Amino acid sequence: MSFNGKSDFYLSLERDVNNDSLVWAGSLGGVVCVNYYSKETTFLKSFKGHKVNRMKSLPENKLLINSEDSGLFILNTISGVSRRFKDDLGKGIQAKTITTGEDNTIYLSATDGKIYRLVLNSDEVKFLTQTPDSAGVNYLFIKKEMMLAGKEDGLYLYNMRTKNWLGLNHMFGGSFKSGVYPANYSSPVNGKMAFLTSNGICIVSDEVLATQPYYPQFRIDSVFYAGIRADSLQQILDIKYDEAIDFYFSSYSSNFRSTAKIQYRTSDEISWIDLDDSRHLLLSGLSLGSHTIQFRVSADGLNWKEAGDKRTINVSLPWYLSYTFYAYFFIFMAVLVFTIYKRRVAIIRKEEAAKTKIAMQQAEQEMKVLRAQMNPHFIFNALNSIHNCILQKDTLTAANSLTKFSRLVRKILDNSLHSTISLEAELATLELYIQIEQLRFNTQFEYSITVDPAIDPASTMVPPLILQPFVENSIWHGLMPSEKKGSIMVEVSRMRDQLHFTISDNGIGREKAAQLKANSENKHTSHGIAITIERLNMYNQSMNNSNSFIIIDLYNERYEPAGTKVEFDLVV
Repeated sequence: MSFNGKSDFYLSLERDVNNDSLVWAGSLGGVVCVNYYSKETTFLKSFKGHKVNRMKSLPENKLLINSEDSGLFILNTISGVSRRFKDDLGKGIQAKTITTGEDNTIYLSATDGKIYRLVLNSDEVKFLTQTPDSAGVNYLFIKKEMMLAGKEDGLYLYNMRTKNWLGLNHMFGGSFKSGVYPANYSSPVNGKMAFLTSNGICIVSDEVLATQPYYPQFRIDSVFYAGIRADSLQQILDIKYDEAIDFYFSSYSSNFRSTAKIQYRTSDEISWIDLDDSRHLLLSGLSLGSHTIQFRVSADGLNWKEAGDKRTINVSLPWYLSYTFYAYFFIFMAVLVFTIYKRRVAIIRKEEAAKTKIAMQQAEQEMKVLRAQMNPHFIFNALNSIHNCILQKDTLTAANSLTKFSRLVRKILDNSLHSTISLEAELATLELYIQIEQLRFNTQFEYSITVDPAIDPASTMVPPLILQPFVENSIWHGLMPSEKKGSIMVEVSRMRDQLHFTISDNGIGREKAAQLKANSENKHTSHGIAITIERLNMYNQSMNNSNSFIIIDLYNERYEPAGTKVEFDLVV
């Protein structure tokens, strides 16, 4: 059969209680009304595209329709007006089961396990209860105040008067442990109800509705502590603080040994704790004092009864809480603190001596650097250049050179009085030196000094004169012998808690500079670089960090020497 222009599978059929000639059919594509006699079909446009899996015809031309997409609706079959049912939170109700009670009251089971009663006169749903695990109900049968519910994990009974759930699986030898579905949708036949389960078709009498909670009997079989078996009837048990205690249990009723559940709690706890299937309880780590342990049993895990078999466990005082222990402990701690103090003082003195030694070495190195930087060659060459400018009557250049030279001497002398200076002062001194060298060599090279914007040069402290020896080496040995326009780049960046310095030039490279020096009559060896590297090592060592210093030879695309790069880090 097809309707609405396409074939579909029917999910539910319901005969109209108001008109015997009409049959309502729900499918994957909506709802259709079929006239049983004329075969005329009418498709409800308002439910087009809905997956209708359950329907229930009601008096007064009303029809309950459950859609897997949108939930539960009540439809007036005359006016065509429908209304969606919602729960107390305003969320749509998705019906899993629709059942009629003895007084023609409609009961609904939602997919979240909530069960409602439909009030026909007001078309309202009232919440009754919810399944213990919030799982949906596949089968629902109501008689008087009792409600029989079949779920995926078995058969359950709900008392609408006491509002208590009762599990029935233990009564039927496990027949209903999984997947309970109705084998017929009518009332019990001859007091019998048929169910489809994973074990086949099961027949149950409606007398099951009168079932009352059953509580299996419980007893403590044996008790062990400190490897010794105690009297199982002994009510008060005395153990030491480091001992564990074992309880073993059983049930008198053989029918319930596989399904009975046992829980326990001590006087220190509020909630009950489940025991595993071994029926064994091991208690350890109990605090000092007296503890009462209680037990309770259940046949279905829903209804519990406290067992009268309680035990009191007294945990005695441990040895480490005695007055003797406290006395020895305080003596030991006093000796330990004194020993640690003496050792700490010795370490501090040793560290101070090491720092003093390093400081003295640094002061000595500072003087070496000052003497190395202010060498006679530099002073002679600078003054000679100024003298030549005066002879050539280039008084402006001579005055500029003399001013820069005097400022450089002043800065070097001032900086030598301090172990650290600001990066700003260090770069200013370096720039004065480079400018004087430019004047001496008629600006045969250019330079650039770049500082990372994340660095504040005014507040960042560095040892004085750590860059000038490397720049001087680049000018004299890298740029001056070169025939091309020279260039020096000085870059300062930050790497975590360290400053990273890079000095690079486009000179002739170290290998060719060494060859020129070997062929030169001047065999003088400069110690400025070696002294500066030693200063860097000592400074970083005083800051508990190792120094990283590297010289890189630069090459062009033809693998010809294209300059030299120096990189090193400094802790700040």
